[in-house]
Amino acid sequence: MKTPTFSLLQISFIFIQSIGLVNHVLVIPLLLDASGRDAWISVLATFLILVPFFLLIARMIKSLNRQAALAYLQERFGSVVSRTIAGLFAVALTLSAAVTVKDMTTWTTSSYLPFTPQYAVAASFLLLCAYTASRGLRSVALSAGILLPFIVVFGEFVMIANWPHKDYGLLFPIFERDAAAFSRGIPFAGSGLVELLLLLFVQHHVSTSIKKRHLLLLAVLLTGLTLGPLLGSIAEFGPVEGSLQRYPAFEQWRLVKIGSFIEHVDFLSIFQWVSGAFVRLSFTLWLIFQFFNFHKLALPIVTLAILGLVLYPIGDISFISLLTHFYFPADFYTMLAMSLILLILFKIPAKKRQGAQS
Repeated sequence: MKTPTFSLLQISFIFIQSIGLVNHVLVIPLLLDASGRDAWISVLATFLILVPFFLLIARMIKSLNRQAALAYLQERFGSVVSRTIAGLFAVALTLSAAVTVKDMTTWTTSSYLPFTPQYAVAASFLLLCAYTASRGLRSVALSAGILLPFIVVFGEFVMIANWPHKDYGLLFPIFERDAAAFSRGIPFAGSGLVELLLLLFVQHHVSTSIKKRHLLLLAVLLTGLTLGPLLGSIAEFGPVEGSLQRYPAFEQWRLVKIGSFIEHVDFLSIFQWVSGAFVRLSFTLWLIFQFFNFHKLALPIVTLAILGLVLYPIGDISFISLLTHFYFPADFYTMLAMSLILLILFKIPAKKRQGAQS
């Protein structure tokens, strides 16, 4: 069967929405809590620190020469290595999907559907995303291409509409708490950016070569998706009030007012959030489906596992503590470690390995 191909723009749309949900929504309150006023310094520092990581991804993509990453690993090292790598990524993505659904469900039932049971929200959303994933990467790409322009327009709208409420003087002075405050936010600021490593598993679907400049441009755009709401939150609410908010990006919508008669347009943020979560979860489920070689039972089992994790009884305070002290730091360093492991595997000469086998 011929592998479907997509333009680099289509794949970029998927990654912008998938990683953008993490950068634009999930990590903002954690960044503000960890680094306070210096959170925006954390974001800039993280980008600079990860530049070699982005170049490393581009180099590995070039080494693959448009071959599927798992097929490449199986050909060189056998099925044990390729299945182990696939299993590790599948576990990481399953946890990522559970965090996405849990956070979206909590926000949904606490903001605009307070009388709807969480299991109903989570189950219906998971079923929709699982169906989209089962239809293939093309369905995910088409969804991302349709939804992203509206998300961008609404984002620009809230930024411009809230301009009178912003005081960028609140971004300074930097290093007020202590000189190392910004470093505590690096695992949160980088947890989304390191997901660019997943490009290795879709690069064979891209119709053109992925160059270093493409990776760097995508990383710059994703960094901007963190800086935008982060700077807005500090400038509109201040670093103290911003760090106390559960959903700073959503709170900014509540300030929007058009003239003297139009306000409460925060329903547009619902579209932004649900659209981003839909693309992220659909893409994540498709990747997991791919790691299990598109076995027909893989998607239902993984979907049920995610639902079970989401419905596990844990309070929101405990959930935030889990994200802060375990999940995001572990996710950040695990992705970096996996990139080094893959680099080592890609660097082992095939002839040497074959000689050792003989």
